[in-house]
Amino acid sequence: MRGETYGGVRCCAVLDGAADAYEWSFVAVPAQREAGVRKSYGEKGGTGTAEDLIKTLRRARGEVALTEAEASALAGRIERLEREASCGRAYRARLKKEFVRCAAIAQPGIPAEAVSRAADGMDLEDLECFSEQFRRSAEKTVPLSPQLAGGRKNGKTESNAEFRI
Repeated sequence: MRGETYGGVRCCAVLDGAADAYEWSFVAVPAQREAGVRKSYGEKGGTGTAEDLIKTLRRARGEVALTEAEASALAGRIERLEREASCGRAYRARLKKEFVRCAAIAQPGIPAEAVSRAADGMDLEDLECFSEQFRRSAEKTVPLSPQLAGGRKNGKTESNAEFRI
């Protein structure tokens, strides 16, 4: 029975669908002093995904209570995002280095410090685009790939021309 205590735990009901209630009202001072509403997310028992929890946190105004499972799921998600962010920062640093190197070869009149500052202000897609274009321009001046890197056109050579003196 709802409202009864069994084994030290009070029995309650979860309002699930409009068929369970005929009237529902929120008042500042309820007629029953023990009446109240608990905010929850996800499935019954509050076991939603980390994405559900993030949505709830974005909408929250004030304090939010987490279960141990929710806190663990959120901590795991944050750790994974931190690892991915670390990989992203390393990729961006390599791309920026390549961008500055190719720009220095393709446009020697632009100081490397200026190119580096410009790279800091670019988003990743722009940095990739400009880096590729500067690389193509730099290739016309200096070969950026080693001669023995295996850049064969068709994948096989008939005459071994690359080895003739």
